[in-house]
Parts: sequence; structure tokens; C-alpha cells
Amino acid sequence: MDSVKQAITDNYTKDLYDRRNAITTSSGCPVINPAISMTAGLYGPLLTQDTDLYDKLQHFDREQLPPRNVHAMGTGVYGSFTVTKSEITKYSFANLFAKVGDKTDLFVRFSGIFTGKNEAETVRDPRGFAIKFYTKEGNWDLLAINTPVFNVRDMKIGPDAVHAFKRDYRSGEWNSNTIWDFVVNHPEALHQTLMIFTDRDGTPSSYRNMNAFGCNTFSLINSKGVRHWVKFHILSHLTPMGLDVNQAKIIAGEDPDFLSRDLRSAIQSGNFPKWTLSVQVMPEEEGYKDPCAFDCTKAWCHDKYPLIEVGTIQLDRVPDDYFAEVEQAAFSPTNVVPGIGFSPDRLLQGRLIVYPDTQYHRLGTNYRQIPINAPHSKLVTQYTGG
Repeated sequence: MDSVKQAITDNYTKDLYDRRNAITTSSGCPVINPAISMTAGLYGPLLTQDTDLYDKLQHFDREQLPPRNVHAMGTGVYGSFTVTKSEITKYSFANLFAKVGDKTDLFVRFSGIFTGKNEAETVRDPRGFAIKFYTKEGNWDLLAINTPVFNVRDMKIGPDAVHAFKRDYRSGEWNSNTIWDFVVNHPEALHQTLMIFTDRDGTPSSYRNMNAFGCNTFSLINSKGVRHWVKFHILSHLTPMGLDVNQAKIIAGEDPDFLSRDLRSAIQSGNFPKWTLSVQVMPEEEGYKDPCAFDCTKAWCHDKYPLIEVGTIQLDRVPDDYFAEVEQAAFSPTNVVPGIGFSPDRLLQGRLIVYPDTQYHRLGTNYRQIPINAPHSKLVTQYTGG
């Protein structure tokens, strides 16, 4: 008994720590000795009352989330959106577009789509560009990629495309045969696939010079209740450039986090990247006659539906905690604000199901309450519990 008392005294001697600078547990209590476990005597077993040890190990066992099935590899930064043109108000009464000069805070997550969480960032892959606008009327999530088209037009084929373009489930290795087997049997995938095999789109040299496109067709509603179909375009103020095969391979070996590091370094040095947010709009009735209107494997003709400038996106602040702010960031096309809506786009309709379901799986029931996902506007719901 005396040896136990002595062990407890030895392990928790007051002069082992400075109260003002002590490491704490997850409940905020000081950890008196963060390096030595409490034991029954000098050589005895660990004591179950060493709650500091249990707190540390229980957190360690659970500190990783299930990875995203797509877009697993990524980085994120903060910025703002500023309205630069007023023409958008003819098509949408969304509050964030209301007045030239209005500014909205946002968070952007860049990602690889088919690559795994810890793979080199210069592996050939299409890229994601997801934006969370913290508007006065709630969060608007605009999920974009760096090609103007997808490789499927119906969500029922979506999981099959992902399986074909990701590592072969049988061997865990990349297998180009599965990609081309899919493309041969789904020729609508050829357009995007050929883009992926260009340097500009498949191996971009920087996130900062990368264009992005909403791909899916959404809708805009104006103050008179008139609906137009819309496609969103995010165009870099820099010239889009790509790495050739040899450059991409060399960088993958020397600096696998090259794209994230380039973005972070630029922002930290005050070189803030910018993009112009533009839209193509189509009258509602034309959409029901145009075979490309709701087919995200097709692009809209720019001569017939020219780009209309909306505003500027600037990225200017890096996160303090990658896990809390990037890994826990959850995006979904279901997050729209008044003045922006959906369309009969079959892939979009399927994404309205799969994205929230993914976040419930990854982050749990209360994922919308995580600070990075919580709206900056006042929250008034009828929900209880949870």
C-alpha cells in the first residue's frame, strides 16, 4: 500500500509542471505529468485511475475520420467574394448578389478527385474546387471541378465511374484498363477523360491558376419569380498551366504536397490568388428543348449563352488546424440560398442524396454544427436534441 501511495506521489509531484503553461486534458484540466503513466509501485501495472492516460489514448484511437470516397486528398483556405457587376440581379434575388461591392466570407477546399488521401498531389487526376459561401441567408455551397463537364450524366452510373477511375479494388493498384473499359462502354465520358489527359487539366501546375466549373445545371429565380437555368464558371486571374509528365513525376517524388504548399506559401507572402465568378444563363423554356441543358457531360455554347460576370473571389487566409477546418469541412449541393435552386439535371439530383449522406457517415449527425460548417447567419430551427 505504501508503494502505491509513493508511486502516486512520485507521478504527481507539484513541481513537475507549471500551472500557467500546463498541457491539459480534453476537458481543460491540467495534466501534471504528460510523459509518465501512473503505476502501482515502481514496476507495477498501470492504474485505471490515470484518467489523463485514458483521455489521451481514447482520443488517439479516434482521431482519424473515415476518408472521403472521392476528393479525399485536399487542402483549404479562407477568402471572400465581392460582387463586381449588377446584371446577375436580373436573374436572381439572392442576397449575396444584391449590390455591387457587397462582400461575403467563404472557405474553399481544393482536392484531387480519384486520388487517395496521402498520395502525391501531382498525380494525374481531375481537381475539385468546393466553395462554402457564408451568406446572410445561410450557407451556399458551390461544388466545382476543373473541367467543364463530368464523365456521367446519371447518378446511377456515378459509383461505377468512381470505381473505374480509382485504384483497382482487387490489387490496390492503378489500372488504366478499368478506366478505358468504362469509357468504351460509356462514350459520354470521353470528353472529360481526354481533358484529364491534358497537362492543364490532369496535372495543373498550381491551384492558383486553375479554372473551375459548376458542371451541374442549377436555377436562378429573380424577384418576379422568373426562372432561368444557370451554369457557374470560376476563372483564374492567372493563365492556366500544367505540368508535363516528367515534371509531375519529379515533383511527386521530391515534394508530394507541392500544390498545397504553393497555395499556402503564396497567401502567407501576401500574393492572394483571385478568380472571377461568372454565369451562363438559359431561359427556362429553352432548357426543356435543348438536349444539352441538363446533361452535365455537355457544355453550353458560349456564343448563344455568353458569360456574365458576377464578382471576384479572393483567397487570403490559411487555416490554423488542418483537421478541424479542412478535414471536417463538409460540402453539399443541397446547401442553396433563396434565389438559387436546382434543375432536372439527373446527376445533380443524385448528388442531392449522396453528399449529405456521406457527411452523416463521415462526421456524424451534428456535422452542420461543426464550426467550419456552421452558418454565420442567425440559426433558427425547430429541431430538438442531437
